Amino acid sequence: MGMERKSNEEGIQVEDIISAIKGHVPDMYEFNPKESLNMKHKTYKDSPRRADQMHCVVCVVEADKITLMDKSLVNKFETIRSQVNKMKAEQPPPPPPPKPLLEKPWRNLELNEQVKNELLQDIRNYETLTESVEEPRILLIGQIGAGKSSFFNSVKSIFRGHVTLQAGSGQGETSVSNLYRIYPVHDGKGGKRLPYILCDTMGLEREQNEDGIHMNDIISVINGHVPDLYEFDPKASITKNDIRYRHEPVLGDKVHCVVFVIDADKMSLINKILRQKFQSIRTTVHKMGIPVLVLITKVDEACLEVKKDLSKVYWSRYLNEKVTKLGQELGVPMSAISLVRNYSSETDLDWNFDILILNALKQMLRAADDCLDDMKLRGLTRSSST
Repeated sequence: MGMERKSNEEGIQVEDIISAIKGHVPDMYEFNPKESLNMKHKTYKDSPRRADQMHCVVCVVEADKITLMDKSLVNKFETIRSQVNKMKAEQPPPPPPPKPLLEKPWRNLELNEQVKNELLQDIRNYETLTESVEEPRILLIGQIGAGKSSFFNSVKSIFRGHVTLQAGSGQGETSVSNLYRIYPVHDGKGGKRLPYILCDTMGLEREQNEDGIHMNDIISVINGHVPDLYEFDPKASITKNDIRYRHEPVLGDKVHCVVFVIDADKMSLINKILRQKFQSIRTTVHKMGIPVLVLITKVDEACLEVKKDLSKVYWSRYLNEKVTKLGQELGVPMSAISLVRNYSSETDLDWNFDILILNALKQMLRAADDCLDDMKLRGLTRSSST
């Protein structure tokens, strides 16, 4: 209701304006120019919530009449302003924002040279104890630019002893390569071949109209029908009529662990289409007895505290909240999610990087073991002699 200009004109009472600001006036209340709302009125809100109160007061004045405002109206504006300032002073200060680091880490992982050496030894000594599969295959799936190829490069760098760039990687919106690649890793230059294979695919598209690996091709890769160096066609998936199609893959050709690779800085930006693809793949491979893990990359770009000190990755409140939400959306437990920082612009190794990467790789090998154990139960593999 408008304010009166003269004391003898009808208009909203100043007391009603103050009551409205404080949240005592309900919606649809009809103001009475002769009498202001008071505590005895049945519609008066005795205990208004913070949401019922006003958070900004705007005095609207017609430009052509600024100089014609009489003293009575000016005094009313001054009274309102004074009351609002008083209310502002009485408001309790907002609670401080939560600290960026938790009081204790949400995952216990020490980052020191001893832990790195122990992880290296565990991975070097890894054995499947399965004759049919001596080198389990770990398939990396994810958004374009999420860090799939960079993860392989980082793993190879650790075992080579310096940063390498074998697999093509990039930061753009389109996939660097359309090829399916299987990457064995050697323990040092000219060293023995380590007992696992990382499989890299073309990136998943974010939208329906973008190029990316076909969903049917992912299932064919998992089932072992796609050979190394096969070039994916985003418009058409591989078929049995293709001369490169492997019709009778052995268990060693198949995938034994699927890893969703996700950019930490884009966890909350995964759209519905991409989320549906992840869930469809997870549902399919679950029926096949293949574990699904999640690898979160570029953690330093998502959290300033982690950028300053990578050892704080599992202390980060922000990453903990985002990872918890992501796990719920994708239907995977927190224990199946690892956080890493791949090598990109660095030229020298850093054990903080190495431990996160090696620990993630160790989790993948354990998941592959679970897959092989399930195959044994179904009579699909034979245990090796010990």
